Amino acid sequence: MGRAHLPWDATAFGRRRGQSVDDRSRAAAAPAAQARVDDLDGKSAPAPAARLGSQGERHVPQPRRAVRSSRHAALARRVVMGQDARMRTPFGRPSLRPCLPYKQPAAPGHDGVVAYFLGTSSVLFSDGETSVLSDGFISRPGLLRVAAGRISPDRALVRAAIDRLRARDLAAVFCAHSHYDHALDAPVWALETGADLIGSRSTANIGRGSGVPESSLRVVADGDTVSYGSFGLTFLDSVHSPGDRFPGTVDEPLVPPARAGAWRTGTAYSVVLSHPGGRVLLHASANFRPGALRGVDADVVYLGVGNLGRRPAGFVRAYWDEVVVTTGARRVVLVHWDDFFLGLHRPLRPMPYVMDDLGVTTGRLLPLARRDAVDVVMPVAWQPSAPLAGLG
Repeated sequence: MGRAHLPWDATAFGRRRGQSVDDRSRAAAAPAAQARVDDLDGKSAPAPAARLGSQGERHVPQPRRAVRSSRHAALARRVVMGQDARMRTPFGRPSLRPCLPYKQPAAPGHDGVVAYFLGTSSVLFSDGETSVLSDGFISRPGLLRVAAGRISPDRALVRAAIDRLRARDLAAVFCAHSHYDHALDAPVWALETGADLIGSRSTANIGRGSGVPESSLRVVADGDTVSYGSFGLTFLDSVHSPGDRFPGTVDEPLVPPARAGAWRTGTAYSVVLSHPGGRVLLHASANFRPGALRGVDADVVYLGVGNLGRRPAGFVRAYWDEVVVTTGARRVVLVHWDDFFLGLHRPLRPMPYVMDDLGVTTGRLLPLARRDAVDVVMPVAWQPSAPLAGLG
């Protein structure tokens, strides 16, 4: 059975693999359950200090065990409504606290396929011999710059990421499509490491504008497979999520800096990574073509959920069925949920309500995961994980 629980299930808080319901209830009262509301890094919050009551008497907070039931009940109501503990305003954002039970565990030293999540749909996959990267979006320019200015890759940030990930021998970087939050930095990864840059003709023109040599550019079509070491990458035509703000193609070399809208969609892909250790589907955009993934098998899906909180419930169910159920995936890693106008130097945060609602998204996806016995996890930026481990 999968281990997805509804986010308002009180027994899920503080849960660890293999615990009984009673153990989970005790875990909810443990200090580890005091993780900060706004990140998934597992840091503990300090115990609440004693304070003065309204009449000046000294008040000591009740033990967590004594109040957790009412807190979980209140949290349940807020999650059902797509809200969190704070007053909901358009520029507020959901809490990540309901997601803590689904935090993807770290896997340092794992000898299979290891993945490093870098926000949005950027993921580095490595088997110790070969590394391939999706998107590699590291620069993450701020909202005002994107809306009113011109953007360009931050080469220093990309270099720092390459060093941090020890990815100087990167074999390939591929783009799910050619918007700036997928393709802005990809040419820099290719230039700094000698990796191939793979994607549509639009992605190739983005590479040309940054000086990537023709010998490193690979344009792929629907159904094409390219191989690097033990990895096979199969590209399947897909569709961008509803409300594409920058449709069209990049038909000439794109030289940065430029307006964000210059990075047009091009072709959107779902990408299947085949490896002796298993099969991973990277599906970056929260949309689907009916029947397009029929016959495609995957053990794990990296599922894009951007803007899914603004879609009708019926669309969310159809999306899950078309991507997760159709491929037979047993684990789903949620991606493209984070606010990519904020840098990677601090913990990831969800998009503000005015753009999306992660609480609504998880509130709809997790019951589907429970129905289908699918394991759901939330990745942590920079942390090594083993996406294929434990699937049998």
